[in-house]
Amino acid sequence: MEKTTDSLVGMIMDDYVNGFLDSLPSNRRRVGEEQELPVTWPCGRAADASTMWPGLQEAGWNRCSTDNHHALQNCSGWGLTPETGFHVLEVISPPREDLYQLAREKDKVLAQLAKCANEQDLWLLSYGVHPLTSFGDLRWVHLPRYAAMREALCSCGYQVDPVLETGSQQCQIDVTRSEAAIALQVFNGLSGLLVAMFNHSPVRRGAKSDFKAVRQLAYSGFPKGRFGILPSFGSLEEWVDYLMDSWLLFHHVSGSPGKYKPNRDGTTMRQFLSNGHELSFNKAMRELLRQEGTMWPEARLRWRPGGNCTIEVRSACPQLPGDHAVSALSVGLVENLDEAAQMLKRLDWNQWREIRDLAIQYGMSFSYEALRQKLPQVLKELVDIAKRGLAK
Repeated sequence: MEKTTDSLVGMIMDDYVNGFLDSLPSNRRRVGEEQELPVTWPCGRAADASTMWPGLQEAGWNRCSTDNHHALQNCSGWGLTPETGFHVLEVISPPREDLYQLAREKDKVLAQLAKCANEQDLWLLSYGVHPLTSFGDLRWVHLPRYAAMREALCSCGYQVDPVLETGSQQCQIDVTRSEAAIALQVFNGLSGLLVAMFNHSPVRRGAKSDFKAVRQLAYSGFPKGRFGILPSFGSLEEWVDYLMDSWLLFHHVSGSPGKYKPNRDGTTMRQFLSNGHELSFNKAMRELLRQEGTMWPEARLRWRPGGNCTIEVRSACPQLPGDHAVSALSVGLVENLDEAAQMLKRLDWNQWREIRDLAIQYGMSFSYEALRQKLPQVLKELVDIAKRGLAK
């Protein structure tokens, strides 16, 4: 069994690494976004996002044939779904050829959503957390994998329900095999600077918090090593090993479509594969990808078949309509990874973690002696690195 397990792990490793292409198709770096918008009544209390569904279906959005029967999609491939809970609307773009195409379509989609929300007397907030409603009054979306994940974590004393309050803005950017591990380092290590620039959620549960980015605190009840800044990975292989050696929160029940079993004992994926679970390669690969999706750091890699592999940048609160700075900065940094990686070398990993903690509490109003510059100067330098990347 050990030899069989080692062989299977090796096959998964090879397939994952080789799924990242040597070069970008047609030399174009595609970009996509996921924007999570808290939905409220005019009084600020949380509302159910699915209240908008009938109006959206009349406007041409159709239900998707996925395991998430709440999901909608329009004719251009944009998707909508309640995010984790029913009270945050996730807007998902398909990969787009450039930032201009993404921006044009996003503005149009958000305008349509705002119109539909207004007709239902609802508000969509470009804000990182529900401002009044506590997670105790919010409902999880009824998806078997969410239920299994929550059962596994809560049975071990972890507090995961606060994520129901949160919204964020995430970018998906194509990366090649040689770029992937560097991008993962850059966007994790420098995430404190992105948090300082793009987080604006100081009000939570009707009161001003002591933290500028209170959204980030929702993940503090999760197991360490699954949120915040991950360890520094020197290669794609190290990232896959990290996934293999992390707690597998749940697994698919063989022969039962859509059914998942929580793992309450901390079993890692590598241990799971060696404990008599004789999975085919395809099933084992799907377990790894579910494992990838239950990591919530500042940045993570996302593997997809056909070479559609990306870096997912996760440090921002949802931004206002018409504001495309998060994606523009992120694409610019990917296009100029060498300079961004040089900035990363100025401090050690624990210092970058300290900067993230300071940014969560103080936003842009903090100093850090080891940076040897005032924070606005450091942020300007980061923006200039991205501008040079976009100019390439």
